[in-house]
Amino acid sequence: MHGVLFQKPQHESKDKKLKVFNSGTVAMDVKLQRTVVFQGKGLKVIARIQNNSSRPIKLKYCLYRKHTFLATNKLKVITKDLLKEVGEPIPPSAKEKFTRVVPIPSDVEPSIENCSIIKVEYGLRVYLDVKFASDPEIKFPIVILPASWVPAASGFSRPPGASDRQHNTSGWRRGCQDFRCCRCGGERASSQPGTAEAVPGSI
Repeated sequence: MHGVLFQKPQHESKDKKLKVFNSGTVAMDVKLQRTVVFQGKGLKVIARIQNNSSRPIKLKYCLYRKHTFLATNKLKVITKDLLKEVGEPIPPSAKEKFTRVVPIPSDVEPSIENCSIIKVEYGLRVYLDVKFASDPEIKFPIVILPASWVPAASGFSRPPGASDRQHNTSGWRRGCQDFRCCRCGGERASSQPGTAEAVPGSI
């Protein structure tokens, strides 16, 4: 199951009709090589862009992180853009194919998805920079694992001492000694700048 998750690709398409200062349509078809990626590795992205508008457009990528903190009657969400890249202009009435390996920083914290008080989630936003119009975008959720968790023939290699209960595809929480626990992850995350949004509510 772990190997299936690691190799699972993602595929989305989007098109947009332009008005007012720009005319025509733009469309993108984007594929991600896999859903799970390791720290310090690359994520392969294949994008096909059709520019049937009257102006040049640009393909852009953004790797972002979302911290979610849950406390009594409060929910706090902090998002931060980690990496942005801009492609070459695509002229009007043109069709282009882009293949890009988006680098995953080696110092980002791994994903945490099964903790009751903190979540660390990642995503890749692929969008078109269109003048005088809102940018059409596609968001892909991704999971980042520790670099020490190398893939094996049947899936992920299991770190010493990790049990089946600890090693699962719904989350990657382990002990403080070799991963991010809830408390440590929360303290590290809250010290980093980002965009915060507080939403009242009960957990």
